[in-house]
Amino acid sequence: TVNNGTLQNTPTAAAGKVDGGMGLNGTTQYSRVTDSPSIEGFTSATFSAWVNTTSLAVKNSLFQKTVTDGATPTDPYQLYGFNINTTGTLEFQLSTGTPGSRVTLTSAATVSTSTWTYLTATWNGTTMRTYKDGVVDANTNTFSSTVGTNAIDLRLGALNSQGLFEGVAGTLDEMRLSNTARSADWVEAEYLFTNDSTKYTYGAEEAR
Repeated sequence: TVNNGTLQNTPTAAAGKVDGGMGLNGTTQYSRVTDSPSIEGFTSATFSAWVNTTSLAVKNSLFQKTVTDGATPTDPYQLYGFNINTTGTLEFQLSTGTPGSRVTLTSAATVSTSTWTYLTATWNGTTMRTYKDGVVDANTNTFSSTVGTNAIDLRLGALNSQGLFEGVAGTLDEMRLSNTARSADWVEAEYLFTNDSTKYTYGAEEAR
């Protein structure tokens, strides 16, 4: 299923890692994907993106589906989230949507600013993992429930709720959410393929 995002507050067209990327200012800009059954209620998942952030002064929220929209955040805060912490570690969160259900995985590896990095989070229905540039992280956690559902949109590039804005200042490219847990070999192959521009070319856009 293809879910198109709507740009919020005019993100810029920027040079991406693979082709064109989404340039964000870290304070107001992000993309919003309308809620649908295909982006919630899953029993396995893979999140991935090429990220080039210029600042870790605040948490860089990559994928965020919260449990409140415009109201005071309440436990468990997100149905799911994939972020970069201010320390550079990756943060992967899943919940059923009920209080006390959120599970957080924090990576051992860290992300640096002003460089392209391929980030992935996978969940096979039990084990949560993160990857940096195709390499699986040593840390794991366990979430054995179904991810919850609600009527709130998915945000790409920011958490924007009740005056709290945790956004990416930089560029995002090739953002993907799948309801399949990709294998370590798959993640590595995706990284190797998209990291080498000699393996792909883009022609003019075709009219449909």
